[in-house]
Amino acid sequence: MSTPPAGLATEGVSVYVDEQIGSDETGDGTIQKPYHTAAQAIVNHGPSPPLNILTRKAETDDWAAIGTSALKKARKGAEGIEKKRQKALEAAAKAASKASEQEKAKDLVLEEDPSLPAAVKVRLFDPGMGGKSHLLGRPKSNTLRNIEDRESEFLDGFTD
Repeated sequence: MSTPPAGLATEGVSVYVDEQIGSDETGDGTIQKPYHTAAQAIVNHGPSPPLNILTRKAETDDWAAIGTSALKKARKGAEGIEKKRQKALEAAAKAASKASEQEKAKDLVLEEDPSLPAAVKVRLFDPGMGGKSHLLGRPKSNTLRNIEDRESEFLDGFTD
């Protein structure tokens, strides 16, 4: 690999970006392991210190300072990467919270309140219910009316 030009990196940290052989996953910004994108260089090294981003398009090209429009595009890309990272962290925290809530719910024990009357199982059309039953919900058609008619016919057979 070629060496950087002598007059380019005078202040701050020099970070190298090679669009052909660089890698955002394994790169560290050195000449030996350059990044693939300038946005990843900004994310990993931060925009606050003076950062000299040196780029090249191919392995045979010389290192050159990043242009202003490319730097603007890289900063915008870095913001997008940070947003994705924050969203992933929030999703992981939410999943952990949900898992802990589910563990707490496993310890919950439902008990019948002895101060209330005992629960009774009721069947529809049961003559011992003492009146008509009411179904909650929205009937799809005349289903509810048909059930009430059949129930009254059924109950009429048991009354004198």
